[in-house]
Amino acid sequence: MTQPLRRIVVGSSLAPQSDGVLSSALAFARLVGAQVEVVHAYVPPMPYIGDPFPVAWASDELLADHEAALERALAAQAERVHARPGEIGGFRLTPAPPALALEEAAKKYDAGLIVVGPAESGSRIARRLLGSTSDRLLRHSGRPILLARSPFLEVPRQVLLPVDFSRPSMDALAWGGELLRAFGEPNWPAVEALFVLSPFPDQTELQFTSTQVERLALDELDRALGKLKSAGAMGATGAIGRRIRIGRPSEEILAEIHDRAVDLVILGTHGRSGLERFMLGSVASDITRDARCSVIIVPPAAG
Repeated sequence: MTQPLRRIVVGSSLAPQSDGVLSSALAFARLVGAQVEVVHAYVPPMPYIGDPFPVAWASDELLADHEAALERALAAQAERVHARPGEIGGFRLTPAPPALALEEAAKKYDAGLIVVGPAESGSRIARRLLGSTSDRLLRHSGRPILLARSPFLEVPRQVLLPVDFSRPSMDALAWGGELLRAFGEPNWPAVEALFVLSPFPDQTELQFTSTQVERLALDELDRALGKLKSAGAMGATGAIGRRIRIGRPSEEILAEIHDRAVDLVILGTHGRSGLERFMLGSVASDITRDARCSVIIVPPAAG
C-alpha cells in the first residue's frame, strides 16, 4: 500500500443481509480516513408481455423508476448501519455483472480496497467453484479484497498475518503493516505473524532438533519483521507477536484462527496471471473458503 487508502469500494445488494458488509467497509474507512463508494449491480427490469421470451428492453421511464427505488433502498441501508454524513461518497448503479461492476468502480475511484461478502448459499462443492462475485474478484482483481464475515467489528481485535517468506507473502505482510499503522496507536489490535513449518523428515531430525529448526524459523521471522519496521512499513509503536506451527499450512492457519479467536486475516496470494491467477493458490483458497472471520487477500501487485 504505497499510497494512503483514500477510497474503498463495497458491493451491496441493498438488502438487510448485506448490512454487515457495508458496516465493515465503513468501519475500515473510519479507521484509515477513507471514503466509501457503494456499488450495486442489478438486472434491468423487463416489461412483461405475456411471452416467455422478452422482445423489448425496459423503457427509460421504467429504468428511472427502478433506479430511484434502488437509491431509496441505499438511503434505508445507510440509515440501518448508522452511516455518518459524508462517509458514503457515491452510489454507482450498473446493469453489469457484480464482479465487473466492482472492478470498474475500483478503477474509476482508484480504490485501495474492495469489500464484498462471502457466498451465503450453495453446497461446499459449489463454493469451491468459480461463480460468486467474491470468487471472481479474488482470482482476477489486482487489488486487495476484504471478504467481510460476521461478526462485523468497528476495530479488529485479533489480527493474523501468515507468512512463508516468499515475495508475495512479504508484500502482503508489508501491506498489512501499513494498513494497521493507518489505524493509529489507540486502535492497534493484537497482531501475530505466523509461519508454518512442514513436518520434519527423518533426515532433518538427524541434523537438527525440532527446537533448533523452530528457533531458526523464528530468527528468520524476526529479520523479516525488522526489515519492514526499518523501512517504515509496520507501525512503529504496535507490537507484533511471532508464532511457529508445524503441519499443513491451511490446517495450521485455520487452527490458529480458532485458537486465538482471530477476527481478521491478511494473506498474500502467489497468483499472478493465467492459470496461477485462476487457481488463486491453495492456501489462500482454503482460508477464504473455510475461515470463520474476515479475510483480506493481497495480490502481488498491491504489495
